[in-house]
Amino acid sequence: MAAPWRLALLGDPVAHSLSPRMQAAALAAAGLDGTYEALPTTAAALSERLETLLRAGYRGLNLTAPLKEAAWRLLGAGGPVAAASADAAALGAVNTLVPAADGAAWTAHDTDLAGFSEAARAACGSLAGRRVALIGAGGAARAAALALAREGVAHLAIWNRGATGRGALAALVAGQVTVAQLAPVGERLPGGFDLVVQATSLGLAAGDPLPPLPAAGERPFALDLVTGATPWQDRCRAAGCSTADGRLMLLAQGAAAFALWTGRPAPREAMRRALGLDTAPPARTH
Repeated sequence: MAAPWRLALLGDPVAHSLSPRMQAAALAAAGLDGTYEALPTTAAALSERLETLLRAGYRGLNLTAPLKEAAWRLLGAGGPVAAASADAAALGAVNTLVPAADGAAWTAHDTDLAGFSEAARAACGSLAGRRVALIGAGGAARAAALALAREGVAHLAIWNRGATGRGALAALVAGQVTVAQLAPVGERLPGGFDLVVQATSLGLAAGDPLPPLPAAGERPFALDLVTGATPWQDRCRAAGCSTADGRLMLLAQGAAAFALWTGRPAPREAMRRALGLDTAPPARTH
């Protein structure tokens, strides 16, 4: 009898994640005996945890905050992460781990670039030649910026409350796309964008300000990378914008990870249903 598929998500926190629901549905639809667990793990405990799970026979892992960059830093240090894909190297981050062929270490991948591109195209069609505003400068925004540059957008404007983060992200894609920095002035973005990507957690906690809204009277597509309903999405829809949330990106990331682990195409329809993508958004989470 084949060994069961033991898969897991590591992060701190992880209880909010929709990934266990999605990947459990994928395993069942593919006829694979297995489980996908959510294992709370701090950055300090990551190396030991990865070694333990490898010895225990786990066949694939996902990583979320704050572990993506921590896993990258383990690469080449003689520890549990031995090699990395090109996309992981481009981002300096890891969100998917697969056992190496010899079973002695993990191979690092990052499906954020491909996941964002697929989600953005699914939401609003081709990105080539588009004018895009990107809100945020953290890890999700970094993946979005690199993906948008690869997709051939005509102009990328980066909004972030901190000038340092804004400048660093602009420098990352300089030379690949025409890029501008937007200072945090007022509650709205300037006009002229086809797509607005929201990649922060602003507005989710009580008393938080909302991320900036599209310019008054304009209706760009509003893509929120938070996986569920948010006040920002509500305000964008009220202004006439079409919107989508981060479940589209989660689906694309998860399908890519499933294929890396199993060597077979992911059962996307089962995963879509598990995420409620054909129904109302689930309760807000991020």
